[in-house]
Amino acid sequence: MALKADKSYNANGVKVNEFLLTKHNHNKIDMPGNRTGLVGITVHNTDKISVSGTTMSEQYTRATYNGNMGDVRVHFYVDQTEAWQNLPLELAGWHAADGSGDGNMKTIAIECIMDGSGSSTSKKAEDNCARLVAYLLDKYKLSDSAIYSHNHWYSKKYCPAYILPHWDSFKKKCISYRAKTKLVLDKDGFKKGDSTLGMLAVKEMLLTAKQMGIHKCGMYEDRTFGDGVLNAVNFLLDKWGYQKNGIAGEKFIKRLASEIRKAVK
Repeated sequence: MALKADKSYNANGVKVNEFLLTKHNHNKIDMPGNRTGLVGITVHNTDKISVSGTTMSEQYTRATYNGNMGDVRVHFYVDQTEAWQNLPLELAGWHAADGSGDGNMKTIAIECIMDGSGSSTSKKAEDNCARLVAYLLDKYKLSDSAIYSHNHWYSKKYCPAYILPHWDSFKKKCISYRAKTKLVLDKDGFKKGDSTLGMLAVKEMLLTAKQMGIHKCGMYEDRTFGDGVLNAVNFLLDKWGYQKNGIAGEKFIKRLASEIRKAVK
């Protein structure tokens, strides 16, 4: 019978089903201890298997749960459909064949389920793996260089066997899926809590902009930078492609004035 995930979440476009073996360990399989640090993400390949009524990533998770994967413990299995998270991310793994080295103790492990056929399903599994890698790099604020192959930690193991032949392009794909850091428009300016005549002028501009359909955020008609102003400022910053830092500075005011002039025309 297929496992039932405790919860699911979206990791950069990949559905991840969380089924932590530390929580579900009725078969009393051995489990790794905590990580001793975090240097990156280790990518593996494991072969496709025949399944019915489930996914390969669930089947591999279930095999681990039932004690049929020996001493292999990885954080994620991912296929062309979804991923299953097996371990809490603060735990080490048993996957790199380097004992208590950095591969096991300081990386998060992903097993990508595919083959070398170049089929659409294998390509999708690899793409999902790249998206998951990018998600983890962003989550832990790791550098682009923090993507490792199993082979990096244990040179006798040619793994991930189906990805290594194009390893550089795979890493570029991972990096391409990372969240793009937006620029800051203003570092200084009016911010939440300000209540001055200058702030009143900015607020009047924002109220005018709302009447013109430039934004839809409501706000009180006073001179205080409150939640309504914050919502409007961040909405416009995001719309213009900047970080939502909640600051209405000189550049923001000039851009808003420009938007109003365009709306008048």
